[in-house]
Amino acid sequence: MINRDNYKLRLAYLDYVENVRRRDPHTVYRQKSSLRYLLEWADDRPLEKAPKIRPTFPAYLDQFDLSNVTKHGITSTAAQFFSWARYADPRRFIEISPLWIETLYIKSTRDERDHEFFTLEEITRMCAIAPESLIDQRNAGAVAFLFLSGMRAGAFTTMPILAFDPVTRQVRQWPKFGVKTKLGKKATTFLLNIPDLFDVVRQWDSIVRAALPDTGPWFARMTTDGHDFDKNNVIDTSRNGRIGAALRSMCHRAGIEYRSPHAIRHGHAIYALKQCKDIYDLKAVSQNLMHASISTTDGIYGILPDHDIQSRIERLQ
Repeated sequence: MINRDNYKLRLAYLDYVENVRRRDPHTVYRQKSSLRYLLEWADDRPLEKAPKIRPTFPAYLDQFDLSNVTKHGITSTAAQFFSWARYADPRRFIEISPLWIETLYIKSTRDERDHEFFTLEEITRMCAIAPESLIDQRNAGAVAFLFLSGMRAGAFTTMPILAFDPVTRQVRQWPKFGVKTKLGKKATTFLLNIPDLFDVVRQWDSIVRAALPDTGPWFARMTTDGHDFDKNNVIDTSRNGRIGAALRSMCHRAGIEYRSPHAIRHGHAIYALKQCKDIYDLKAVSQNLMHASISTTDGIYGILPDHDIQSRIERLQ
């Protein structure tokens, strides 16, 4: 049973995030979802006694089928929440120390980072599954689009049909179109040239354009049976969770271990970086990922897996 005072505290924190820190609706929704785990972990116990609750919050999350990236996001939100609580009501949260808050973070190990991405072969396997419904075609189109574009899931799920040009392969990640980009950035990005995956994208694109107005969502809402478009096809920020469900279904059918939607963006970056021939290619990949600089791209995605390091070192003469 969720503690009523804990529930009220979450509402107060979300109000702070939305109206004081002025975060976008997607961020508020994501933090609201993350804090649900915190409320369920505490159960009927007050959150000000969190350091005494067992199992610890990170250990509690281990029971769920969550990627390391997702768990890191949940624990980071919890840490931000407790930091806010200490300042909002220092007497009530006197037992919440900065040192204890640090224990909430789940830090990625090198080995975990090596496996947090989808390869081109895995994406191709998922997209090669024979579709049994429109929802299967949509999901295949989404997986292919995410790998070819490297878009963040939040931007992709809020992308209207008019933001994508299949002829030029341009993606107008423009907030004025309703695309929820990180920090509200605006950029025109492009799809990788992988014909087999682009064919999957084009097939879904032709279907969704024929069914919905150009202001409708490219990642459209479907009926429960998956054979028709939902009548209420408007873009909303809650669709980020649906792309996770779609990806989980695709992984299950292809016999591939599930990873978060962000792992597709990671796979896109690793694939693209391996194709680079000079510094200009690297810059193009970096800008296509909407990074501020090449150093950002290299720092996040430029770490090579051990087998790549070995093979490249062995080729050096």
